[in-house]
Amino acid sequence: MTTNIYDIRKIIRKVFRYWMVGGFSLIWNTLITFLISDIIKWQYIFSIIWILVFNLTIIFYLQKKFTFKNKEKNITKQFFWFAWILTLNLLIMSFFVPMLNMYFWRYGITTFVFLLILTVSNYIIQNFIFRNTKFHEKRNESNR
Repeated sequence: MTTNIYDIRKIIRKVFRYWMVGGFSLIWNTLITFLISDIIKWQYIFSIIWILVFNLTIIFYLQKKFTFKNKEKNITKQFFWFAWILTLNLLIMSFFVPMLNMYFWRYGITTFVFLLILTVSNYIIQNFIFRNTKFHEKRNESNR
């Protein structure tokens, strides 16, 4: 099996788009947290709820259409898995980052390393969730 240079470029573009959407998400999540917690003076949990709603709607759509170029019209199953992974990530972050912080003296370093691991694993999982099944079926038929 040979690897086409076009396939490598396509993967690099997809990873770049994934990071762009992640950067957009980071900026908006920070803005939402600042507005709700510091400006409006509500509890931090409300900003987490709004971040969850934002990520479940806007980021789901951007990852599906912009990053992975998925054209599947029935999004129920994809949305379920995306929501499940997002919720699981929030639970993992809320549990493991404070636990790891007990062993490392820098909370920011712990959070950064953990977010890096989650980002890579999320890319792999979302690549599986948003794979274009019709494209893969046609590709497998042409390889036969």
